[in-house]
Amino acid sequence: MWPIVRRGGPRAFDDHDDQLAALEAANCQPRSLIAHLHSASSGASGFPNPHPFAEVGWLFCHNGTITNDDVKLLASLIGQTYLLKHPLDYAADLDSEYLSTYLVKEVAYRAPQTSSEAAIRTALWIFDANSTGTSNSINFLLTDGERLWACRHTYAGGQEPFLYYRSLGPGSWHASKTPPNPTRAWMAVGNHRLVTLSPTHSPVFTPLLVKQ
Repeated sequence: MWPIVRRGGPRAFDDHDDQLAALEAANCQPRSLIAHLHSASSGASGFPNPHPFAEVGWLFCHNGTITNDDVKLLASLIGQTYLLKHPLDYAADLDSEYLSTYLVKEVAYRAPQTSSEAAIRTALWIFDANSTGTSNSINFLLTDGERLWACRHTYAGGQEPFLYYRSLGPGSWHASKTPPNPTRAWMAVGNHRLVTLSPTHSPVFTPLLVKQ
């Protein structure tokens, strides 16, 4: 099933459709919901927020930076055959869209033999092992409608990007880059970590392989 996607055009603080989108989401009562405020940090810019990226059964958004050379690496890892069958939404070389396509492809390919967490971990390691970048930062949310994966994986200096999660009550989880109202209820996701959030289970943490 294709997820429902609403993308804004104006800057977030100028977009008056945000309340309409929130009302629509509340009325739909989705099993999983992703909201993304976009500030272009690399690659192409100057067009409406492209996030979230959608594929059959998947939604993805990313807040990080991947070098131009490593965007080309992602395209190579995806392969032209797959891209012809699953064309990108944007002609520009958006690092987030290539990362989304790469991860969804790898999870779908490896899922019959392994868990989604193991597939994501392997996919990121293959990318890292072939990467020439030394400051890539990957900070994403991925959902299949049932589970939410939140990942913080950065080689950039300092502590950015941040990622937090919290429980919103029984069977409900929330992940965010920067909590709107930081409290003890918010838990930080450590660097090089993938957390799986599910309405029926406690959070599951998967350590990611790190390139030395």
